[in-house]
Amino acid sequence: MLRTAEISLVGLALLPGFAKGETTNLGEYGPFNKIEFLTGTPDGSVWGFRAKKPDGKWYVIINGKEWGPYEVAGDPEFSSDGSSWGFEAKKPGGNWYVIINGKEWGPYEVAWWPRFSLDGSAAFYAATQTEPSYYRIERIRVPTK
Repeated sequence: MLRTAEISLVGLALLPGFAKGETTNLGEYGPFNKIEFLTGTPDGSVWGFRAKKPDGKWYVIINGKEWGPYEVAGDPEFSSDGSSWGFEAKKPGGNWYVIINGKEWGPYEVAWWPRFSLDGSAAFYAATQTEPSYYRIERIRVPTK
């Protein structure tokens, strides 16, 4: 659905796990000025994307739940089994955080690349807190939902 100077995402998606030619309505979300990186788990049970609203802030939507506002938001990432999800984001004020299953880790000067173990029980990401940058690789136990 296209509206003047804004976009609404109508959630019709063909994700792995659905028969060819079938779609499932995942809902309507917006209004957004920009939508990026729609992705999902291999079985199609968990999905997400990042989007910019007319206020200029970024949001991450995971299975229909909105997280934000952020100055910058990374692409949503999922564990293979869909039990865990995460992304990195810069909050107003300049600090970066890694958000894993809704829990924030940080603040950091910069944070990147949340990745998950195959069973979703552990998350890994890179972060730095000082200049000059010394990078830390963090391994955390994923909080349960």
